[in-house]
Amino acid sequence: MNNPPLVSIITVVYNGVAHLEKTILSVLNQSYPNIEYIIIDGGSTDGTVEIIRRYGNRLAYWVSEPDKGIYDAMNKGIALATGEVIGLLNAGDWYLEDAIQLLASQLQTEPSIYYGDALIFYPDLNQQRLAKANLSGLRHHMSICHQATFVATRIYQQRGLYKTNYRLAADYDFLSRCYHKNVAFRYLKQPVILFANGGASDQNIVLYKRECLSIAKQSYFSVADRLRMLRKFFIEITLSFGYKALRKMLGNNLSAVLRRKWQHG
Repeated sequence: MNNPPLVSIITVVYNGVAHLEKTILSVLNQSYPNIEYIIIDGGSTDGTVEIIRRYGNRLAYWVSEPDKGIYDAMNKGIALATGEVIGLLNAGDWYLEDAIQLLASQLQTEPSIYYGDALIFYPDLNQQRLAKANLSGLRHHMSICHQATFVATRIYQQRGLYKTNYRLAADYDFLSRCYHKNVAFRYLKQPVILFANGGASDQNIVLYKRECLSIAKQSYFSVADRLRMLRKFFIEITLSFGYKALRKMLGNNLSAVLRRKWQHG
């Protein structure tokens, strides 16, 4: 590939010593030759910074300093990025082999958001499943894996960055805003990311859903979509609390029960 476009990848992390190295290696081991890798650390105290330093000579930029949350850290990274398109890879998530090469092969001159499918790993089940992206679903829920998206830098310049008043759902706000404003979305048609179930939005599902409902107050959401979002909210909250109750009753036995159910349907 002559003069391959520069792709910026940003990892934000705070006290992520257990999983950060695998995340870093998933970027550094990509086959694509022109990646700008930026790491924004929130002032970790658990050994994370030592891991970053280990790979410092292969990073375009890194910093370790307090921030105002995950979206503030993402915005810092985006402001530093110089690539034509930007991917956001959280610590603990991993790009699949040749993910960036797949992206680069489909880049268009029109500023676009590129999105792929995701593989979700369920620790309790020791299993992974495919989560297929569904663009139209953005009307009423986060139907695209944020880590599996790559956003043309010009779109951030035109549409703004992540709103830091949201603690968990600013990515949904950004993608739904772009979707309703007719930004071009292009489907990569393959999984590009692997991540473990149980991230921040899973751990605090009530706050996450409340923020999504607040986002849905924007005028570009229809009444029908708001009602569908509300229905999904109650279903997922019920399932989440039901799972926590079962986990409390069954403890480690719950994992075995779920694995049998998963395997046998």
